[in-house]
Amino acid sequence: MFTVNRRTLMGLWCAVAVTVSATIQLPADDGALSSARRTELVKLIERCAPAAVNLIGYVPIPDHPGSLARSLGSGSVLHETGFILTNDHVANTEGKQIVVLQDGRQYPYTVVAASEQEDLAVIRIHPDRPLTAMALGRSHDLMLGEPVVVIGNPGGLMHTVSIGIITGTDRVGGNGAQALTGMIQTDANINGGNSGGPLINALGQQIGVVESKKTGVEGLGFAIQIDRFRKVLPAMLSAERRYGFRLGMTVDTLGEAKVTAVEPDLPAEAAGVQVGDVVTKVADMAITDGVHFYLALVDRQGGQPLPMVLQRGSETVTVAPALQAVPPRPAVKAKGLTQGVMLQAYVGQWRLLPDFDQLEPISSGVVPSFGLFVQGKVSDYFGLKFTGFVEVPADGLYTFSTRSDDGTKLYIGDDLVVDNDGLHGAVETKGLIRLAKGLHPITVTFFEDAGGQSLEVFYEGPEIAKRAIPPEALFCKPGKP
Repeated sequence: MFTVNRRTLMGLWCAVAVTVSATIQLPADDGALSSARRTELVKLIERCAPAAVNLIGYVPIPDHPGSLARSLGSGSVLHETGFILTNDHVANTEGKQIVVLQDGRQYPYTVVAASEQEDLAVIRIHPDRPLTAMALGRSHDLMLGEPVVVIGNPGGLMHTVSIGIITGTDRVGGNGAQALTGMIQTDANINGGNSGGPLINALGQQIGVVESKKTGVEGLGFAIQIDRFRKVLPAMLSAERRYGFRLGMTVDTLGEAKVTAVEPDLPAEAAGVQVGDVVTKVADMAITDGVHFYLALVDRQGGQPLPMVLQRGSETVTVAPALQAVPPRPAVKAKGLTQGVMLQAYVGQWRLLPDFDQLEPISSGVVPSFGLFVQGKVSDYFGLKFTGFVEVPADGLYTFSTRSDDGTKLYIGDDLVVDNDGLHGAVETKGLIRLAKGLHPITVTFFEDAGGQSLEVFYEGPEIAKRAIPPEALFCKPGKP
């Protein structure tokens, strides 16, 4: 384990370049020669390489039955039990998808959770023995000139290593559905197939997720900050909504799994969990980072006990809260409905969505679906509120999403499912909710400031591939917003 700091290692790496061009006296025996060649950089790569993985997809080629195209990507092991971090644009490909480890073992993977907006994904394999996990670092204190290592699968050349430095921070880039902000810029060699792989600092910690390169320019690669992944993981997983249970506790994801909140009258509080406790184990899963705690909630079910080991100061505490089952939100019964949704339009200038109920609409009426319906000559500085019912065909987990410029929110009943508020370009945000078959109240609010404008609303779930919510699934009571 390294005990030197990042600045010391920078000097060691620079010394490698200096000694290459100098005339040196080689050690007399092979053992000493091998020891001299095993620099701190070599040791770091040897330590981190087993935690880097290669992703390969075999994608059917349209109009060429039986033919497959190969897609390539990279990733890093988040936990020894088989959770892996990569890009959304790498993970969500059609066809056969496999992970190849450094030792050659191959496993099919499934996508646990993904965010098109963040271009991040957590996937999972089921290895026959524990994996080597990548140590997660922080990206809040990056230094220009700081040395970095990239390990990935460019061009299908698995576990290729490149080195460089951080050449910029807070950049705008992106290879996914939209531009990403706060990116790390590096001159480490990045090519097709590196996407999703780790950007590693001189301490052997992952500080970024390689995402893209600037085409036509040499030495401009970009990575998503690891702190961004840390912050969005709980919402991306949405474990309680995804798996239908309530636990009622929140832990810090920027370091150790310290409990930051305990909700009243829920299982965590009843079991004695306290703010300030540090989770060190969940069931058989070791927890050394707040990220691990949320991964440990994957596939849990209501009614099951969740054994946890907590460190409370110098005391070790064992608890086993029983996860509270949450049934799907019940459908409602409504009469006198017509197809479409009620729309109310407003004028005003906002930076965030206002409370439209406190404002006077300039117009109202029934429209067939969600979209930019504005009467008259209003082209900027307006707001829209849609209300009605959405019909779903079966019990299960549904994903709703809005892609809008500027802000939107989507509610099912009183539950805020999608929060895509604020001034921004065309950004897609999604959320999860478990619904029973039938009708559910839906409200979508939107505002436009100036410039570009767009509004699309999607859903997916049992028997429904992702699509814009169609008019035939929407109903309302005319005259009753």
